[in-house]
Amino acid sequence: MTGRGFQELKTLRHMTWPMVFVFATFSVTTFSYGFDNVVFATIQAMDDFLLRFGDTTDPQTGKPALSALHQAFYNSLGLPAKALGVVVGGALSNYAGRKPSFMAMQVLCVVGVGLAYGARSFGTMLAGRVCLQGFVGWNALLVPMYSAEIAPAPMRGALVGLFVFAHQFGAFLCSFVTYRSSQHEGSDYAWQLPIAVGFLFPGLMFLVGWFLPESPRWLVRRNRHAKATEALRWLHRGTPDFDADAEVRL
Repeated sequence: MTGRGFQELKTLRHMTWPMVFVFATFSVTTFSYGFDNVVFATIQAMDDFLLRFGDTTDPQTGKPALSALHQAFYNSLGLPAKALGVVVGGALSNYAGRKPSFMAMQVLCVVGVGLAYGARSFGTMLAGRVCLQGFVGWNALLVPMYSAEIAPAPMRGALVGLFVFAHQFGAFLCSFVTYRSSQHEGSDYAWQLPIAVGFLFPGLMFLVGWFLPESPRWLVRRNRHAKATEALRWLHRGTPDFDADAEVRL
């Protein structure tokens, strides 16, 4: 193995089991980001979705369809919702902390999934999508920031970059699920199943998110140095040469 390879392996010593837990948790919530970001773009092409929510008829096929106005609402209102998610998520993260913001973000995700799954009108489906796109914007701000503030410096780039992989993997999962569900033609199950899978990710976060540490950097900014030291010791547990007190003083 080359010297560079040995150097890269040596950086792995900075990864502790608590950090593995933290970044696995971040990855799962980002699966939800990728999943929710893609699922609505996919199910709108399903015949059963159009049968339920279509407000016009395709003049060529005679089948139900979404009007140009409804398509515009469905595909564009998510953009300002994402921007609002960034603003709200950033404000709450700075005021209350990264961890409370992380848990609040899961609530928004569940609300969006619930509205979309139970929708029987286009307006309810649209409300669900807007909520989920707000979650997407919130997640896109919070997870990379939270990751960068927790990751050890030698591995910060790789661990923050894990966000992109998790996002794309979530999109891949969505493609597989929607492909399988589309084979159940003739019922709402075809479009409801991909949405229902979206409950899994925030549901898991409600179970494990409480064990996440607060960002040591945020705690230091709030002059809560003892808590920051405690969080760093937990994150670097098993690293004998790590000095949490010195890290906080920096």
